[in-house]
Amino acid sequence: MKIRLKSLKEGHQILEYSSSRSDLNLTDNYFNSPITITLSINKGSTEISINGEIQTIADLECDRCLSLFQQTLKSSFKIILSQIDPGAMNCDENIISFSSNTSEVDIIPQIRDALILSVPLKKLCRKSCKGLCPKCGANLNIEKCKCDTTFIDSRWEPLKKLLINVKEE
Repeated sequence: MKIRLKSLKEGHQILEYSSSRSDLNLTDNYFNSPITITLSINKGSTEISINGEIQTIADLECDRCLSLFQQTLKSSFKIILSQIDPGAMNCDENIISFSSNTSEVDIIPQIRDALILSVPLKKLCRKSCKGLCPKCGANLNIEKCKCDTTFIDSRWEPLKKLLINVKEE
């Protein structure tokens, strides 16, 4: 997505876009729904401030039960386009310098980064997800498995003996 600097008017304006995952060069299969991008732009004489809001519905797989589910993702970002010499500025990835000859600025990397960061680290279909049975693989949200849960791994026996010795003292 490129912002055409010459077509921007002085002052505040709001632009809305609808994009797809291919438009933003996203390779993740999460983003199959349209991606709504709202840009709030304030243009001054030497600086343009862009506040962006992104929203989409992601197709995710639960980390506990492996069920597919959809979740609304929302994210925001801020970019400052400045005509100040890039050597005079701090190295901030949210500040993009441009010259008076620049006609457009590409903000796809900032949008893509904000969207990827909005994907949760722990993807859960619901907070109370019970997951899968470690023995039979049954989805414990749907059915109750009949596995024997009294089995104790023999590697834990030395710890059990320590617990018995503590009770005797």
